[in-house]
Amino acid sequence: MGKQIFFLLKICFSIIAISCTYSSELPSNSPTATSVSPTPIPSTPAPTFISLPTATPTPIPPTATPVPSTPTATPIKLNENQINTYIETGINYRRMEEFQKAIEEFDKILKLEPNHTGALVETGLTYTRMDEFQKAIEKFDQALSLEPNHPGILVEIGMTYTRMGEFQKALQEIGKALSLEPNHTGALVEIGITYSSMGEFQKAIEKFDQALSLEPNHPGAITEKQRALQSLNK
Repeated sequence: MGKQIFFLLKICFSIIAISCTYSSELPSNSPTATSVSPTPIPSTPAPTFISLPTATPTPIPPTATPVPSTPTATPIKLNENQINTYIETGINYRRMEEFQKAIEEFDKILKLEPNHTGALVETGLTYTRMDEFQKAIEKFDQALSLEPNHPGILVEIGMTYTRMGEFQKALQEIGKALSLEPNHTGALVEIGITYSSMGEFQKAIEKFDQALSLEPNHPGAITEKQRALQSLNK
């Protein structure tokens, strides 16, 4: 019995060995030996990226640095006492013929109050005494632009033109004063002086008499009438 089993096992091993030998000898192109190619995996296309337009950043304006406001200086205002003091001091300097000092006093007012009529007129009168007639006219005109109907300013302008020898202009300006105020004594005296300067002494005496009828003791009218009478009787 043991021999039979051994014999059967031997036969089985022989069959297996033959089968293996047969398989190794098969040609490569045999259908049994055909290798199966792997199925290609389709390549996934790379994703297309859509480029979005880049948004332009809105510029942020710089914050303005606030400029500190400069405090407005309060203009210095002269009181009446100060103005009167400067005027009186200037007039005294003029009487002393210290004309430049007189102008400096009036300028103290005009630097703070350029349109002060009194200081302008006094400055003009000082320039007249200095024989700087054109400067005097400029000051009088400036004063007149502030008070167009002021007969006293018109008289001063006329007086200056008389000193300049421009008699017709003098008569014209003084005539304006008399049209505003017919009984203006100063205008009557000044127009009389202008007539005397022109050699028209009779007309001058008439104006002086008219002034004296208003002010019998007017020193200017008395003195100028005497001079006109002397000139007329020569």
